[in-house]
Amino acid sequence: MVHDVSVIIPVRNRRAALQRCLDSIPASVNEIVVVDNGSTDGTLEWLRDQHANVRIVENEENRGAAEAKNQGVRASRGEYVWFLDSDTVIPESFRLEHAGGILDADSTVGAVGGEIVVEGDRGKLWRVKVLLANGETETLELASGYGGLRDVDYMPSCNMLMRRIDFDRLGGFDPAYFFLVEDTDLCWRIRRMGRRCVVDDASAVIHEIDTEARRGDLFLVHRNRIRFAALHFSPARLILLPLLDLLYLFKPWKLRSLRRGSVSTRKHISPRLRALGSRPWAFPLQLGAVASALLWALARAYLWNLRHAVATWRTRMAR
Repeated sequence: MVHDVSVIIPVRNRRAALQRCLDSIPASVNEIVVVDNGSTDGTLEWLRDQHANVRIVENEENRGAAEAKNQGVRASRGEYVWFLDSDTVIPESFRLEHAGGILDADSTVGAVGGEIVVEGDRGKLWRVKVLLANGETETLELASGYGGLRDVDYMPSCNMLMRRIDFDRLGGFDPAYFFLVEDTDLCWRIRRMGRRCVVDDASAVIHEIDTEARRGDLFLVHRNRIRFAALHFSPARLILLPLLDLLYLFKPWKLRSLRRGSVSTRKHISPRLRALGSRPWAFPLQLGAVASALLWALARAYLWNLRHAVATWRTRMAR
């Protein structure tokens, strides 16, 4: 079966990465929509000159990844929407018909995806996202693939294929997140709708996460995570949230991830803190600096959410 698929890619100042992404997209895709969030590196001009087949949505300023993806869907026409990050590459093993067939074969599946990263000596790793009790996420890394369809708590929107009718029914991504956690929120709502989020070997893409180009913003990570918890968790669980945050502050898997410089950790800390851990002897120093930065970010995140508690509560009641 030929699937009517629209690819949605938000981008901001990643021209070289976007080129690799566009070059790897299967020819069977009906439509590609790129939403430019105020790039200043010539991405927009290059797209117009080199990719006349790409539908472009132009934002004069950065409106955030969540709203950019919503804009992309509104500008598209496909029956299915396939969200990609601009720093993803579709491997030759990817089969779009297979991914679409998973949705066709099982009405309980709401979204299909899969993420692969390549990390130095560790090689190719398939990533699985696990939602923790405080709304934080843990990344599990598998060296031999998913082993078929695997249900997950959520999947990142660096690679997410879903039915357009479901996306519209859910109201799309919540733009209040700006970026970060918006995909966790959407997948939570997919599952609350009675659908499953699944990852699959033949549906996985390579995520070339450029940690240097990504802004390290611990405040935004935790601001959005706490807002997510306030929108979806029970009142009793919310009362325990600060305690859970302290318990999860430095779990063993976080320490291992920080020590080996995993992209799961590095992408959320500032370049200065990343550089601090470049020498083995500096790890204790980096650990203390990251702990201090994290506690400060958490304090600011809780204060922000307290100031916006009424608006968050209204959103919760409206869903």
